[in-house]
Amino acid sequence: MSLSRREWDDMKSQLEGTVNKFLGFSEPSLVTAALNCIDKGYERDKAIRKLSEILDDSQSEKFADKLFRVWDEFKASSRKRQKRKEYESATSTEETKKKRKFVDDTPEAAINPSPGQLTTDQIKKMMTNATKMIEERKAQLAVTMPIKQPLPQLSRDEMLMNEAMEKVRKTQELQSRIQKQISGLGTAVPGM
Repeated sequence: MSLSRREWDDMKSQLEGTVNKFLGFSEPSLVTAALNCIDKGYERDKAIRKLSEILDDSQSEKFADKLFRVWDEFKASSRKRQKRKEYESATSTEETKKKRKFVDDTPEAAINPSPGQLTTDQIKKMMTNATKMIEERKAQLAVTMPIKQPLPQLSRDEMLMNEAMEKVRKTQELQSRIQKQISGLGTAVPGM
């Protein structure tokens, strides 16, 4: 038995924590020895002999028990991850089939919007134009706004900025409503 590179790295990080808890400090040589025991498929007794090169006999037995407990937990979690990947893969395959069927069954009107419906590009252009109009209006207000008494420069700028921000907020709300309506069209297909 030999660990893959990923398994080695994952086990190494788990064993570093185990060694630190067991000894109260980190000991890279013990982590490496433990990884080698797992990588070479050692049984408990052979692992105890290998670990006794670093630890005393009573510690090597206790640590070997911890090592194999961590290894068993690691294998169990790896199996769960593998099953989850298989399930997600099967699920995504089913979703792909459903999407393909949805496109095949979707009426032409839902794929190509009618003249009254807006596309995403049209909405983006509208937003860009609205932003330009806001900027132009801000510039016009700055030039034509009668000032009866001198206002501090900062307060006049704040007022213009607040107006602009309010217009941007309203534009964003409008865009959000349009997007919701457009996305609602995709889900309201008959026969689904």
